[in-house]
Amino acid sequence: MKKYRAASRVIVGVCAALWSRSGVAQTVSFESLLAELVSREAVARVPDPAFRAVQFSSYDRASTGPDKPETWFANNDYNQFVRVEKVVVGAGVREEWVMAEVEEPGAIVRVWSPNPKGTLRVYVDGAARPVIEENMEALLSGKGKAGGFAVPEPLAMTRSRGWNLYLPVPFAKSVKVTSDADGFYYHVGVRGYSAGTVVESFTGDARARGGSVEAILRRGVETLKDPPRNALVPGMPSPLGPLGVSTLDFDAGRSGGAITGLAVRVSAVDMESALRGVVVSMTFDGERTVWVPMGDFFGTGIGLNEFADWYRSAERLGANEGLLRCEWVMPFAKKAVVTFENVGEVEGVSLSAAATVDGFVFDRGAMHFGATWRGEPEIKTEEAKGTKDYRYAELSGVGTYVGDLLCVTNPVAEWWGEGDEKVWVDGETFPSHFGTGTEDYYGFGWCCPVGFVTPWVSQVRVDGRGKNNQGHTVVSRVRSLDTIPFTRSIKVDMEVWHWKATTVAYASTAYWYGRPGMKSAVGVDRGLVKRGVPAAPAMPEVFRIKGATECETMVVVGSGGGVVERQDLGGFGAGRWSGDEHLWLKGAGVGAFVELEAAASPGKHRVVLHATRSWDYGIVRFQLNGEAAGVETDLYSGGSGKVEPTGPIDLGEVEVGENGRLKLRVEVVGKNPGSAGTGSYVGLDAVVIGP
Repeated sequence: MKKYRAASRVIVGVCAALWSRSGVAQTVSFESLLAELVSREAVARVPDPAFRAVQFSSYDRASTGPDKPETWFANNDYNQFVRVEKVVVGAGVREEWVMAEVEEPGAIVRVWSPNPKGTLRVYVDGAARPVIEENMEALLSGKGKAGGFAVPEPLAMTRSRGWNLYLPVPFAKSVKVTSDADGFYYHVGVRGYSAGTVVESFTGDARARGGSVEAILRRGVETLKDPPRNALVPGMPSPLGPLGVSTLDFDAGRSGGAITGLAVRVSAVDMESALRGVVVSMTFDGERTVWVPMGDFFGTGIGLNEFADWYRSAERLGANEGLLRCEWVMPFAKKAVVTFENVGEVEGVSLSAAATVDGFVFDRGAMHFGATWRGEPEIKTEEAKGTKDYRYAELSGVGTYVGDLLCVTNPVAEWWGEGDEKVWVDGETFPSHFGTGTEDYYGFGWCCPVGFVTPWVSQVRVDGRGKNNQGHTVVSRVRSLDTIPFTRSIKVDMEVWHWKATTVAYASTAYWYGRPGMKSAVGVDRGLVKRGVPAAPAMPEVFRIKGATECETMVVVGSGGGVVERQDLGGFGAGRWSGDEHLWLKGAGVGAFVELEAAASPGKHRVVLHATRSWDYGIVRFQLNGEAAGVETDLYSGGSGKVEPTGPIDLGEVEVGENGRLKLRVEVVGKNPGSAGTGSYVGLDAVVIGP
């Protein structure tokens, strides 16, 4: 057992803009919300000023309560709005579909859609003129403006066919969010502050008290891109045999302390079994609030999946070694104990843990950190129908819900995650958060089996490809401004809704903070840990074009006017592209180009290119070894959201010299009038170099 005492540095609050040392709440503003967004300490305290969190969404209005099971799992989660308004514009009338409406001080903290449409308008404090008026797809993808300034990634981002906006929009009295088009899915997350809270309304101006909005956003985004890594106090290097236990023991200073960084270096013969079989347990001031398998606690879930979000990360150090880290702020008044126990009796495991402990004023606003884990290894689903509400968490006390992780093992190709989240706060009779699909809750869309990582939402493992969703999937969501406070209780459910009658396995981790005395209905399940990770069926072979050289593996010898990277196309249909990937030129305009080189035997060859058509692609010309080849080709697909392979494009014959090198140049020479954005993106799948 290792003992440490908290350092003298004291964490009082997010910053002077949010809390004073006396705990008196200051004015809520755009700047203060951005400061809170990039603070890990904020979530560790009872919100001040207090707020309630609600979500507006396009969930099926036929769902009225669990007392009516015939409609409780209704799945028409599309094109449902608060109402439709007619707005007089000059001599005409414009229809606007109202997505969200609140009449109290508050802030918009999240907007999501998998098919954003029309112009998004945000009206504040009853004004007739919106403070935000922008193409919804552009704004949510990081290509639009909120008033007078651009919103960069990751505050606006598109991932795996889901569009996300995390830009805070505060309002003093009321807010209304609309679109002038219908026919889409959406979520709008809103904070409603307690009566009397002083809120400075969002104006959309490019200038703010802290300087230009662009500069403020840039500083915040840089923080999110490269989160700080605390210096760690060395811990216990230790082999951890079957039933072995290793412990870190921390004592607070006079006013309290907080673990602000925890790292574990793990080596194991069977990493997947070790990450599920070794359990992290934490006790703060005599109350055990954490009991979670190590892989799930650190966010990697099933197996070692490299990622880094706002609170957690996993890094592969070798074939059988990895580094797991978290930076949840975990306060305590007097004492904290962190234990690693080999519950799964896994052979060949060795751990080395380290932590950072800082001073923290543990007053009436401070909360203990908690994480609970549960699972059901054999959930029998029904055919194209909701089966049950799977419970992530059920807590009693004063606290805040700050995130979760879900591991799913699906034995069939059909989509497993049609179910909606339902969050019940403080005994409410209908959930204040009712979603539109499991992937929607985790920030992506259309059951897309393409991995991604962002500060807040991630799909760190996905075995499926294209329209095949079988195997293991690990999805996660952690919260900052979109935390859910509760003063008495919270229940967090996720519908199990599958397109196939089969048997799936779920394992979930819920992250939360609570005042001392918090009670959790989710207990310890040592038996489930001992069962290990459920087996998953092998995936089918990846489709490849016979005799082709994959463009994404060719040497890029030159490029200009854009960014060149690999792109996974599994979400647009497995078996449609060779290797389910292509090389992606994200062109900034006409003139963007890329040059690729491949090996070929000397002599004359016919070259056939396989490429991609999409909604924002350009018109291109080709060269082979410096000479014009093929014909000018329009790669625009003809419609928003439409992505398809081109089939073979004959580039003609080329003479390869004694050096045995074939160079392909693709240049954007024009834009189709219908192509979105710059209209100069290009996707190159594979090249067949024939005799």
